[in-house]
Amino acid sequence: MTAQEVSNPTRNSPFSRFGIGDIEPLAYSAQLGMGGIGQAYNHSHIASPSNPAALGALRYTSYQVGVGVTRTSLEQGDEENDNVDGQLQNISLAFPLQNSLNEVLDGRDSKFRIGTQLAVAPYSNVGYNIQVASDEEGLGTVESNFEGSGGFYRLQFAGGVEYDRRARFGVNFTYVFGRTNTESLVRPTEVFGASTLTERNAFRGRGLETLLGGQYDFILEKNSDGITKRVLTVGATTTIGASFNGDASRSLISTNQFFLMDTLAFTVDEPQVIEFPNKFGLGAYYRVINKFAIGFDIERVSYGDFRNSLRPLEELTDATNVRAGVEWTPDSKAFGQYWKQVQYRAGGFLNQDPRPGVDNERGFTFGLGLPIVRPREEVSYVNLSLNAGYLDTSSDITQRYVRLVAGFTLTDNTWFFKRRFN
Repeated sequence: MTAQEVSNPTRNSPFSRFGIGDIEPLAYSAQLGMGGIGQAYNHSHIASPSNPAALGALRYTSYQVGVGVTRTSLEQGDEENDNVDGQLQNISLAFPLQNSLNEVLDGRDSKFRIGTQLAVAPYSNVGYNIQVASDEEGLGTVESNFEGSGGFYRLQFAGGVEYDRRARFGVNFTYVFGRTNTESLVRPTEVFGASTLTERNAFRGRGLETLLGGQYDFILEKNSDGITKRVLTVGATTTIGASFNGDASRSLISTNQFFLMDTLAFTVDEPQVIEFPNKFGLGAYYRVINKFAIGFDIERVSYGDFRNSLRPLEELTDATNVRAGVEWTPDSKAFGQYWKQVQYRAGGFLNQDPRPGVDNERGFTFGLGLPIVRPREEVSYVNLSLNAGYLDTSSDITQRYVRLVAGFTLTDNTWFFKRRFN
């Protein structure tokens, strides 16, 4: 691998210069409509990547695909830059290892239930193109240009176990891999004969991250048939930070006014290590089954432990993130009145930003869960979420964004079904 020119980034976020870029939410479209909650969230049809323990509550095979479009606006004084980009949000296959139909036909009810998930999704994104002019003593005006592109992806394998329909535990092994390319150019404009310095870095890395989770249901009310009507779920996760091994290639080139180049430094496939932070999350999720739900998450990330040997002087600070959301279904059994069966969602979030000079990220979310009834009364979903947020900086740069995510969930209850013949 060699350092090369940066390709045009699909997005323009100056804050993605730090760390490993802008971190993508660990949530799918249904959760994003509720502020991105996930610590205690669980669903019988929809798998969640946020807490692997939720897989124990899965009763149907769940295929999920999500796509998103983001419009970003950068403002500084009278200057404004708009950018639109789209990307695949996630591909997921999750299924329970027991089929509920078998248990009904056999007249038994197992104490243990197991669910598993295989998924791929973006982990972080790097994309920026920044021009800065500054006055330097002895040099006058110096123009600097910073560009970056690339990012990382997560390949997840997770499993969750439920005991007695209340207690759930799970583990998620995530293989993170990807590549970033960055370039910085510095050019004095008022010094005759001054050379332009161009530094290019190409980094390729991979590593394993482990997420442990647990959930517990407090049954608050059952109906006359013994079916749960109201339940409060509490959940927690901890992410064990990982060491990501990689290699980087770097070149530093000086170009004079006659376009003659001098290579000042050049390295290829130099070993690098990134130390990722530990995370801890806690949340609660209250539900009136098929009617109403409300939940919140609190997450603490020890970004102060983040280390990147490629940029050893870069320092991040610990961060606390808060998310909350609600869901309301007017009448899930209102056959013939479709919009009364739709799940309406709203939420908000407040995320501390660990990067220097960047203020808290704040935003609101809205969502719809559109049920699709298939043959044999199986229900699939189209989940839409609209997220709007903004960040400020100490340099008076404001970044606003609006992101629309469409998630398609196809469910099936015939996996592991034992057909019987008389």
